[in-house]
Amino acid sequence: MTREDLGKIEKKFNESWRHVESLFDNTCAQCTDVPWYVRDERRKDAITRLVYVRLMMSVETRMTTWGVEFPRVVVPGLQSMISVMLTNREWRILNDHAHFIFDYVGSDDDAVLASQLKLNRAVQLLCQRIFLTLLMRFKGFNNRRLEFMRAVNTAPAGGGYQMSDADFCQVFEALFRDYHDMIESEDGRLRLVMSHSEEFPERIKGIFDAYFRFKAGVAMASKVKVGPHVK
Repeated sequence: MTREDLGKIEKKFNESWRHVESLFDNTCAQCTDVPWYVRDERRKDAITRLVYVRLMMSVETRMTTWGVEFPRVVVPGLQSMISVMLTNREWRILNDHAHFIFDYVGSDDDAVLASQLKLNRAVQLLCQRIFLTLLMRFKGFNNRRLEFMRAVNTAPAGGGYQMSDADFCQVFEALFRDYHDMIESEDGRLRLVMSHSEEFPERIKGIFDAYFRFKAGVAMASKVKVGPHVK
């Protein structure tokens, strides 16, 4: 850029300023009324909080026979399982990413996060990195499922709660069913190929094939449809 070009830009800016100055004034006046988000540094585990919000969006709250509330009762085990599934470095990176999502949304309030996860496409795409990483850790589905249920059942805050196969199905679908729907569509598969790799949709499909075989066995054993609480 030459000095002459710079002079022309400066002249144009000065000529236009009086036409837009009032717009800047109005915008700044509105900004002073915005309750800016201040991160609570005490909340270290942003991943689990984000995952729990996703869970609450799809699973109806109910009291179990143990007198504890589902799905909140699974959170301690969920937190333990996430730490097991991720290396320290992966956890740190994804946790920073979750904090970035809170910063982007402007809140870490459950209701606000749930609304944004449901309606804001940009937030959905930002969260995809975390949930797809966790989903991929269910490769070797049956062993990982048992490990997950054991983590939930041995959590000290569970009050003796024992996760049933049906409860596991509700949790798994609430967290990951969107990605099954994605690989069922041509556009969804293409997006995953472009953002990850050529074989990525098939790797996900393998996990869901194992899950649906398990779910069918649960349904056959109980003779009732699994997942009545999943919206």
